[in-house]
Amino acid sequence: MGPQFGYFPEPTKSIIIVRQHNLEEARLRFPGFKDTTGNRYLGGFIGEDEALNEWLAEKTEFWEEAVTDLTSVTKVFPQAAYSGLQKSLQQEWQFVQRVTKGIGNEFACIEQTLIRTFLPTLFGDNYDEDDPRRALADLPVKWAVLAIPDPTTSAQPNDEESILRCSHILAAFRGVDVFRSTDHLKVTREVKAELKSRNAAKNETRLDDLASKMSCDNRRTILRGKETGQ
Repeated sequence: MGPQFGYFPEPTKSIIIVRQHNLEEARLRFPGFKDTTGNRYLGGFIGEDEALNEWLAEKTEFWEEAVTDLTSVTKVFPQAAYSGLQKSLQQEWQFVQRVTKGIGNEFACIEQTLIRTFLPTLFGDNYDEDDPRRALADLPVKWAVLAIPDPTTSAQPNDEESILRCSHILAAFRGVDVFRSTDHLKVTREVKAELKSRNAAKNETRLDDLASKMSCDNRRTILRGKETGQ
């Protein structure tokens, strides 16, 4: 249909995604096109699990190296390194988690780099695996903590939140409902408010649980922090 409207497809710029058993036939039917079992699309990925894992391996390796690079300047510029990680770098992998399902385990290498190099350097102190500081760092800034969640456990909540926020669009896409921008905005606002309330209660419980395992002075400091804004 394209040429009728002045659009002439260029095979070299087009990607055909098929299952492995259809790959050879796709190459015969569409010569000149890029034929593959999976490819990046709109920041996410479409295709088979094997291709997805290969793509994710490249992404996580890059992010792991980026965390290591930030660690190298953390002693001299701790605030800049922290801001670079929290406000920029981790937003990249959280976006991928929102648009790709079931990929939490692929981020284990990043979490290991965080707990073994970046956070100890940021704190200026090594700590044991059972030290509460890693769990504390997971909590949001409004709780006077660092908002650096474990990427292996944040993947599923990020994906579920994305699905809930886009539920009206998904319903319209599946023919269950008629898309209306006002309905989409309404659903987005309602889901955001509900998730905010749920997460606040969950974070409060987690903070109280972690604080209960600390010394009295440390517990008072941590709990007072979210009230003072320091």
